[in-house]
Amino acid sequence: MSRLTRYKPLWTGLQVFFAGSVLFFLLRAIITRWSQVTAVPWRFRLVPLAGSVILQVLAAVLWATVWRHMVVRSGCPIPWADGIRIYLVSNLAKYVPGSIWGYVGRVYLGRDQGLTAVGVGTSVVWEVGITVVSSLLLTALTIPAHPWRIPSTVLYLVVAAALVCFVSLLPPVFNRWARLLKRWRPSHFPLFDWQDFWLYLVSAFGTHILVGMAFFLFARSFVDIGWRFWWSFVGLWSFSATAGLVVVLVPYGLGVKEGLLTLFLQPFVATETATLISLASRLWTIACEVLAVLVVVVLFGRFKGQPKK
Repeated sequence: MSRLTRYKPLWTGLQVFFAGSVLFFLLRAIITRWSQVTAVPWRFRLVPLAGSVILQVLAAVLWATVWRHMVVRSGCPIPWADGIRIYLVSNLAKYVPGSIWGYVGRVYLGRDQGLTAVGVGTSVVWEVGITVVSSLLLTALTIPAHPWRIPSTVLYLVVAAALVCFVSLLPPVFNRWARLLKRWRPSHFPLFDWQDFWLYLVSAFGTHILVGMAFFLFARSFVDIGWRFWWSFVGLWSFSATAGLVVVLVPYGLGVKEGLLTLFLQPFVATETATLISLASRLWTIACEVLAVLVVVVLFGRFKGQPKK
């Protein structure tokens, strides 16, 4: 039995325990303050909610398109429609404890199109790296607009972390590491150029802004929040979601993202309201992801099974 297999139950148990603990305290905060929650002047608005769903679906398709381009650059000429389906369908497995099932699902679903573990692994490095860079830079840009007076030290740390990630993904730096890995383990490690770099970075920025705006509309569909705060919501959502992505102790940041959202939303709404919106946003996100899969499957049908020449 390999070491990975041996410790897998322990790792999965730690993930479930951590996520369950965080969610337990968030739910307890709502239950113990239920009278305050019911006292909030909730006002359901269908138009902002529908707008939030549309923006979420558009962002999902946009980033799936970028991921498919990454895979093509790794040497797998997968058709666009199949690439979109593989990414969106496999993305649903990210909530399963273990943190890797979404990536395993991409290899499995793309096996008939020639998708390899190396191609998926390289795309994961770029996907996570570019996501972190764009999120940190976006956070630095939105911090001045946040109602809280965040210490300048925090801003400096965010900018410094963003620059480190930014430099590590520059084509000359990344390609140097790719060549070293190729010597260590002969395989097809793709080399990216500047056009790829800027395409991924701009796309990541655009995706984060779309989803941040969608979250603002989602929150606004239930409580009164001024339109002038939409830019702050873009930053707080981007940072919270990315923090959940990089914290490998929980499946896709389950509990981590909600905890940070609750903290960052408190300048706009009461604590119990912020907690409820944060927890509801997880269901909203999952519903949008499922809807995106259904839309793509209905529009493009089943997998073709063969890559285009």
